[in-house]
Amino acid sequence: LQMTSSVFRTVLLDIEGTTTPITFVKDVLFPYARSRLLQHINESWGTNELTSDIELIKKQIVSDNEAQLTLVQPIPEAAEKPVLMERVVAWVYEQMDKDRKVGALKALQGHIWLQGYVNGELKGVYVAVFLHFLKILQNLR
Repeated sequence: LQMTSSVFRTVLLDIEGTTTPITFVKDVLFPYARSRLLQHINESWGTNELTSDIELIKKQIVSDNEAQLTLVQPIPEAAEKPVLMERVVAWVYEQMDKDRKVGALKALQGHIWLQGYVNGELKGVYVAVFLHFLKILQNLR
């Protein structure tokens, strides 16, 4: 296969096993999100981002209850912060323990990871083949 710059305009890659070792996600990113969950919720409370994440989680909890996929009870609309936090955290931990791949969980984890990268607590790890691939792409420009 000969690649030229006219072959593509965008390259979309999954990180797990493509750009980063699979173990990085399991051994670094997942534990990081779990350990920073409460801190993230407290520090982000009232932001549009967290409010959106919580709304997605509330909808997912209802759906999961209907499908009998969770033990966490739905969150009442007028729930106070302590009840809201308790159920969100319980649901997130439950889903992480089950290694579920649902949008509501991934959105929240992604926001926690982003904060970790921004504040320097997380650093990316790349597989050598990926770095070689980036050099090839650079040379096609």
